[in-house]
Amino acid sequence: MKNLLLSTFLLFIIGGIISCSSRDDENFIQKGQENYLLANKKIAIDSKNAADMNNVFGLVGSINTIYGFYSSARNQHYYSANEQAPIPSYFSERTLGTTSPSYSGAMISSWYNTSNGDLLLTVTPEEVSNKGPWIKKEEIGYSYPRAETGIVPVYRYYRSSTNSHFYTTSWNELGNGKYGFAYERIEFYLRAW
Repeated sequence: MKNLLLSTFLLFIIGGIISCSSRDDENFIQKGQENYLLANKKIAIDSKNAADMNNVFGLVGSINTIYGFYSSARNQHYYSANEQAPIPSYFSERTLGTTSPSYSGAMISSWYNTSNGDLLLTVTPEEVSNKGPWIKKEEIGYSYPRAETGIVPVYRYYRSSTNSHFYTTSWNELGNGKYGFAYERIEFYLRAW
């Protein structure tokens, strides 16, 4: 009987120790998870603040791809650093190239005309900034300053009958203008694909 009582007492003590340690372990694990989540939340906040500061100072500094879309329903082109079509009626048509990782060229920005749906890519935003129905959509990235090995010009065209700007890296595609498109100029330079 004495042995049974001693065994029961020892089992009670051991069970208490195990249950306490497992609670401590659970608390430790939970605290560790909370600290991990807090650390990642701080990193995310710091990253967001850094991104916001970059936007404030116009420092994109990353390589972005410019994607081209076309809508036959609207008979218009659309360009963005987002590879997803902006509106369901648009489909992916082309990739123009990638922006510069340095700040040596001018900033490429996109502007949307709320009256006619035209989208303009430009390195001279003053041509549309604070003018009529144009609103800035995004800063895409920095252009390259000039053509060189692997860097190509992006030719800008406009078709007034459909209120649509068109961009291409191939001069042979439209040359001095065709299909109602009038050649405007070389707008900027990108790294070719």
